[in-house]
Amino acid sequence: MRLEVMCENKTGITRKLLEILERYDLNLYGMEANSDGVIHVHFPELEFERFKNLMPEIRKLDHVIDVRTVKNMPLETEHSALDALPDPVFFIDLKGKVTRINKAASAMINLEKEKVENELLNQWILGFSFTKWVDEQQGENQTVKIQVCGINYLAEISPIYLNDTATSKLLSGGIVLLKSSSRLNKQLNILQTETTPVSKIKKETMQGFEAIRAQSSAIKRTLLQANKVALLDSPILIIGEVGTGRRRIARACHDASSRKEAPFIAINCATLNKNTIHEKLFDDEQGILKRAQSGTVYLDEIAELSNDHQINLLNYLISEQCDSSHKQAHYAQKSRIICSNKKSLVKLMKAGKFRQDLLYQINECTLSIPALRKSKDDIISLAKYFLQHYSDKQGDTEYTLSKKSCEKLQNYDWPGNVKELKNIIFQAVSMMGDNTELTPEVLSLPLDTQTPVNSIETFNDTLEQATKKYQADLIRQLYPVYPSTRKLAKKLGVSHTAIANKLKEYGIDKP
Repeated sequence: MRLEVMCENKTGITRKLLEILERYDLNLYGMEANSDGVIHVHFPELEFERFKNLMPEIRKLDHVIDVRTVKNMPLETEHSALDALPDPVFFIDLKGKVTRINKAASAMINLEKEKVENELLNQWILGFSFTKWVDEQQGENQTVKIQVCGINYLAEISPIYLNDTATSKLLSGGIVLLKSSSRLNKQLNILQTETTPVSKIKKETMQGFEAIRAQSSAIKRTLLQANKVALLDSPILIIGEVGTGRRRIARACHDASSRKEAPFIAINCATLNKNTIHEKLFDDEQGILKRAQSGTVYLDEIAELSNDHQINLLNYLISEQCDSSHKQAHYAQKSRIICSNKKSLVKLMKAGKFRQDLLYQINECTLSIPALRKSKDDIISLAKYFLQHYSDKQGDTEYTLSKKSCEKLQNYDWPGNVKELKNIIFQAVSMMGDNTELTPEVLSLPLDTQTPVNSIETFNDTLEQATKKYQADLIRQLYPVYPSTRKLAKKLGVSHTAIANKLKEYGIDKP
């Protein structure tokens, strides 16, 4: 129950009001008072007879004008209004620490409010210093572009002032409101349909390594190394599983090099016709290596080349080295070679399936891209980036990830890496209908989430342990889709009691 007590601005009213509530043995949940003589109190519900006696007692207090029941306390209304905003909002103090956030902000960084408050905002928002904003700009209104989890936002930063005296104000902190490109596009579309059409806003096209999202230290190390080798003219070898983004790294190296204005030509060696491959790659007039001129030729799945074609590539690289030593002008017209392979070329070389001399030529600079399961910090960042991508495409829809969806994504093993994650997000968006929050039910992940056994040496479980792990993951995946023990038992063809026992054994809670 909440009461609003209107009174003259006299001292002592609050104390007398508390004495009355104490006589009624009421546990006070909250109390608010303002300078206009309005006091709000929040306490447990009262029976009608006790409430009927309480109200006259309060009205009899000196200087009390009136008292009435209200639905919300002022701060409750303020908090509800803040959480109702679709855009993320952060409040900060003079040290740049978060004092309060709304639900949209909590969902954006995938953390509970309690874990964010009293922490520096620059832990999550990159591209702007809030401490400098306080120290140097003295809290001026600013609109800047920032990044959160690798996604660009427009940040509107406004100061918060308190009345220090009747004539002066004191800066106490700031409010940071973020808008995504999809939200801005939606608002712009509404404005354009009701007013004179304006020219379309061109999206900034990022190139090179700026376009690659990375949160984990493993990926950041690879990108740091790639940034350095991109400036060289030596061949690059990129090793990584399917879907890790080998081609994207290769293109970033090209865009960051002095050859960025020249062509970038990507070839998958596994798809080349073996009868025409020599003409297509090595022909002196029409071959790809010739047509690329001073650009970059990216050869994916290099191990698919036959021994003869490996020799041709080796000869090309050796001639390139000779030209660089004696004819610098001619060397400038040579193509740079970037190779990649999903399997270890060292192992293939030892097995006699790849030439040792070619391996030594192409691995002057080697980049290893970690699998997504080894860089878990990137999963949610990438998922949000892909959601943002589809939000931008649709223009008027802002998709978000539920907390349970984030947990499901992070618990999956991602054998198809980033490519698989992008496909899963696309499939989920296509199934969402009018709902804009992506829930676990629309995430069509394969049921077997266990890490594949790479070798006998790395497998330490007994058959019983491995079977139990598989059962636990299978039940954990199916339970949200069949959210009762009877439905789940029917789906798996076992008894209701057996499923209940398994849920208890594996510690799986009801979804």
